[in-house]
Amino acid sequence: MIIKRLELSNFRNHVSLQLSCNRNFMFFSGPNGSGKSNILEAVFFLSYAKSFRTNIAGHLVQHGCDVSLVSAEYEDDLGLEHTMLASIGKKKRFLLMTRKSKTFLQFSGCFSLSSFYKMTMF
Repeated sequence: MIIKRLELSNFRNHVSLQLSCNRNFMFFSGPNGSGKSNILEAVFFLSYAKSFRTNIAGHLVQHGCDVSLVSAEYEDDLGLEHTMLASIGKKKRFLLMTRKSKTFLQFSGCFSLSSFYKMTMF
């Protein structure tokens, strides 16, 4: 599966973000705290319905907001386009997908995601 577009609203430190994705790869660079890992966390959330950094879904919602939204337009292996939307509240979360060809459990883990962290050697 290939993500073609990613949109975040009130997700962590992103008030509003729209990304058009390259078919081959994406590279994020920026200073600490600029939201690079939050973009990866949003994709991870769409794939697994949980964060890789916290067990509390409400922590994904920007401070002072009631809900955050993460949506992705993606292309499956057959070339069909789909949209997935995650709504994350302080206490509830849900996922919506177009084309009911796959349940969430069948879809879970389909996006490949790699992150690299700069490490200091002592």
